[in-house]
Amino acid sequence: MRIKQLAADKKKLEQTVNERTVQLKRSLSEQSDLLLEKDVLMKEIHHRYSGAEARLR
Repeated sequence: MRIKQLAADKKKLEQTVNERTVQLKRSLSEQSDLLLEKDVLMKEIHHRYSGAEARLR
């Protein structure tokens, strides 16, 4: 009886670990996408600022 309970607990724990691993990978991918988007936006802001600054000179 104890062995069956341990096996069931192990299976449940493995499932939980797998679900959390998938969530973590998804979150990391989303974070990476957001950082790329931020980089593009920062480059655009810099480009616009440099253009505006040049016109003021």
